[in-house]
Amino acid sequence: AYVDAHEATYVDRLKEAVAIPSVSAWPSHRGHILRILEYAKAWGERLGAIEARFVENPKKATDATLPPLLLMTFDDEAPSTTTTTTTTKKRCVLAYGHLDVQPAKKEDGWTTADPFVAEDVVDSKTGVRYLRGRGASDDKGPALSWLWALEAHRKLGLPCPVRLQLLFEGMEEYGSLGLPEFIFAEAAKGRDGWLDEVDYVCVSDNTWVGAKTPCLTYGLRGMAYFELQVSGGTLDLHSGTHGGAVASEPLMDLVHLMASLVDPPAGPGVGDESSMTTNGAATVTQQPTTTTNGVAKAKEDPPVVMVVPPPTTTTNGVVKGPRYKPLHERIRIKGILDDVAPVTPAERDKYAAIDFDVDAYRDAGLGGAATLPGADKTELLMSRWRFPTLSVHGIEGAFAEPGAKTVVPGTVKGKFSMRLVPNMTPSGTEAKVRAHVESVFEALGSRNTMKLTCLHAGPSWVSETDHPNYVAGANATRRVHGVEPNLTREGGSIPLANWLEDATKVNVLLLPTGAADDAHHAQNEKYNVTNLVNGIKVLGTYLHEIAKLEGPRPSKCRCAPEPFDVTIVGAFARGFRCFCEI
Repeated sequence: AYVDAHEATYVDRLKEAVAIPSVSAWPSHRGHILRILEYAKAWGERLGAIEARFVENPKKATDATLPPLLLMTFDDEAPSTTTTTTTTKKRCVLAYGHLDVQPAKKEDGWTTADPFVAEDVVDSKTGVRYLRGRGASDDKGPALSWLWALEAHRKLGLPCPVRLQLLFEGMEEYGSLGLPEFIFAEAAKGRDGWLDEVDYVCVSDNTWVGAKTPCLTYGLRGMAYFELQVSGGTLDLHSGTHGGAVASEPLMDLVHLMASLVDPPAGPGVGDESSMTTNGAATVTQQPTTTTNGVAKAKEDPPVVMVVPPPTTTTNGVVKGPRYKPLHERIRIKGILDDVAPVTPAERDKYAAIDFDVDAYRDAGLGGAATLPGADKTELLMSRWRFPTLSVHGIEGAFAEPGAKTVVPGTVKGKFSMRLVPNMTPSGTEAKVRAHVESVFEALGSRNTMKLTCLHAGPSWVSETDHPNYVAGANATRRVHGVEPNLTREGGSIPLANWLEDATKVNVLLLPTGAADDAHHAQNEKYNVTNLVNGIKVLGTYLHEIAKLEGPRPSKCRCAPEPFDVTIVGAFARGFRCFCEI
């Protein structure tokens, strides 16, 4: 009742937070990141944090614009003189959030006058009220909700049922620069580190799979992001003056390379080896020729390789559409699916239980007819979460402004990435991608140079849905929303889940509060007011559900079970009950 009664207050505060343009990708805006971190710190101090301090970014020596990390601790049973490493009897939850945002400009296609002035909107069709503005849902609304949940306890005279540590950063949208270094350095300190007390981790930085049913997320895809550079001359050239004299234009080479990564929708796919050449693509070969006095002669240059899509079928003269394959089956990189585990019946049953409307997804402006035609719920969700994918993002160095410019770029860089699933490693993926582009480039016979760089990469992550941390999250969601939460995976990547789990050896729960149509990273990002209010309730209730858990604290009991006990439900694994209790 208290949270519902203060809806207007929470809306006004989120408007204040959105108004701070904390765009981490723009170095000129890094000062605004410090402003929003100071805003959160001031609230933490107001709510009685036993510590609220900034820690210098571990990478600041290489970039003076990097903002600090914000650490806050709340422990109602501890005296004001308690140090950050004092042992407490309460269970300890580490909650993470980021207060930086993606770039946003009016000219990007926002319907609001200014992406950083949140608009209070009521949808004319659905009646749903929401705040539209950059960062409303990703991640200022959910992150700051931890503070509002604490405030509710204070106003109601209730002690916080757990020791709560908040870790807020301001560089998540730019690769979380410095954060993994901080996490692993603190973990290495053992009993003297800031993470020593942590029993459970909770992250609210993704969304539900739909707009109505809440969820708990137990899996994320990893990512490997590549830059493919092709260089010719040191300068751009006039296409009229020099066109024809250039043996291989860098942009043309790059287009060939990028096109070789994935077949068209009706392409042969990785399973149709009969249609593949040694370069892993359906091709035809033409031997270049030269002429002397009109007589064609073969050149010594290597043959030109051209990708040829399969023909469409016809019936009675009517052209039928080609057979479409999921993207992961069309990736042309040899061996890329070798490590992907087969789908089990039990896994397929998990997808069948998810509340997801395929038609609503197709109609929500997410691709429409471009989504996989004929795919059912399970196939569509597995394509989004469970299988790898490859996406092309753009080309640097090529002319991309309005109008026309007759230039032959001297150097161009293609950007593409792969989303990785369990058993795929970043290093193994890079090696296979490198072998592919080198093979295709060699076949082009180009006089240019080619260089592939993996800009950043991280593995996938999967957790256990029967872990006590997930049980607490499910109970909290059930109490607030009155429904059973979906158990979902996520197609995106949150490297933080791996960093915290690897460093602390405790379970990480992803507990999203936003709806699937919140448009993270896109134009017109929003956060439903009901999600804002209920999110505060869920996070607060989750702390009480954690406090109900019994047995030794995971941070204080590191004994390993006997090998035969590992298979017992509840055995120690990433924070499960330990052998001494089983």
